[in-house]
Amino acid sequence: MTIPAYHPLFVHFPIAFLLGAALGALAWAVVGGDFWRRVALVMLVLGTAGGVAALRTGETMEEIAEGPNVEALVHDHEEAGERAVYLGGVALVALAALEAARRRRPEWTPAWWARALVAAAVIGAAGFVLRAGHLGGLMVWGTGA
Repeated sequence: MTIPAYHPLFVHFPIAFLLGAALGALAWAVVGGDFWRRVALVMLVLGTAGGVAALRTGETMEEIAEGPNVEALVHDHEEAGERAVYLGGVALVALAALEAARRRRPEWTPAWWARALVAAAVIGAAGFVLRAGHLGGLMVWGTGA
């Protein structure tokens, strides 16, 4: 069996890792600590990288998609995926900057509001990836109605 596009193989990475990053960032915002910051950072790196791969392979998939209302669904699906990656990237830059500051001054701890802002961005990215996944599922499996 030949897979015409690799998009279906890559889409699960941003879903799993951005959702994990959201949980890690939320725990870090509430509890603090190095462990949850690192969990959020690693999962955010993997989720954002997976999102970039899903976007790149999605362009090939878009060319072979067919069916009723597919054009509108593909547009919304792609837009949600792009927003997930962009917001994940913003959160990644912010979290990496906080990580770099922490490494320069190990006794320093980010303020609660900085942790909350990072968590909000990561949760936003997770929300967009869930929307993209839902729309992708509709295109593959239909509405189920």
